[in-house]
Amino acid sequence: MNKLLSVTILFTTILSTLVGCSSGNDLRPLSAYDGAVLYTTTTSEGNGHIKVIKLQGSFTDMGRQYGHLLKDNLAAYYQDIVLNYLIAEKGHTYNELLTSAVASYSTAMQETQDFMQGAVETSGLTLAQLQLINASMVSAIYGCSAVAAWGEHTSDGPLVIGRNWDMVPLDRFKDYMMVVVYNPSTGNSVADINYIGQFQFFQSAMNDKGLWIDLQNGSMMSSATDDTKQDANKAILQFLMSDSTMDELNTSFMANGADASFIMTVADPNVAYSYFWCTQGTYKFTESDQSGLLSTSKPFCGIPRDMDYQCSVSRPGNTGLY
Repeated sequence: MNKLLSVTILFTTILSTLVGCSSGNDLRPLSAYDGAVLYTTTTSEGNGHIKVIKLQGSFTDMGRQYGHLLKDNLAAYYQDIVLNYLIAEKGHTYNELLTSAVASYSTAMQETQDFMQGAVETSGLTLAQLQLINASMVSAIYGCSAVAAWGEHTSDGPLVIGRNWDMVPLDRFKDYMMVVVYNPSTGNSVADINYIGQFQFFQSAMNDKGLWIDLQNGSMMSSATDDTKQDANKAILQFLMSDSTMDELNTSFMANGADASFIMTVADPNVAYSYFWCTQGTYKFTESDQSGLLSTSKPFCGIPRDMDYQCSVSRPGNTGLY
């Protein structure tokens, strides 16, 4: 397993940024544009390197802000990951990557497309270049895992959550990790913990109501897909923008199946749950299954035998609920 990214290291920073205040030495402003601010994480010793960008307004406005403040970073990522790594080192052709990238963009939420169009105006990159950046990590991530602990399992009982990106090669991408805080004109504020330029593929995020969602690949259990079902990456943003309680979040997950198989970890400051979300519906591990420690990874185990889903569950995996 690659190094576990402990999201709780960023919790105070993210939450303070979501609600619009500073958090002491946790953030250092780097630049500002049109109401948006770019920070870097720091400490009393002055170190820290994860960028945090706070955006506001319509998705087009936020895209313009993102493109302007991260212009140099986006250009560096395009050169390093798209041109040097995917094309020069891995042997992908430009046309092959662009065909896939355009197809991904065509299925993106309108808000995401608006955001990327806004970024075109200020980033100095073309829409095609941004589409290539947006789709660049799909081939690098092969699955993920997460862990949550609370109650007797943590000092003084707070809920602690961590999330791992299982990807190759981690070292090539690690310096591009950042936090994007969306303050849209309507809906909850959402902080996306992701890699630069991943406009469409939300994987780990939280909102200003303290709700957290992360996604792990469940395709080792089932390769079934259904494009009429909920897109899990879109759902992370949609649910966090609209839902303010765990009950509301649960209703959103239980309302429909997903377009493929996923393991979704959700949490608030008090409890964490795990959902197996597939084409035929949702199975939720409830609080009665837990006593303060939850870990999830691919493939999933523990689904009841009488769960009459066509999502194939044929072998145990590395999921534990304790």
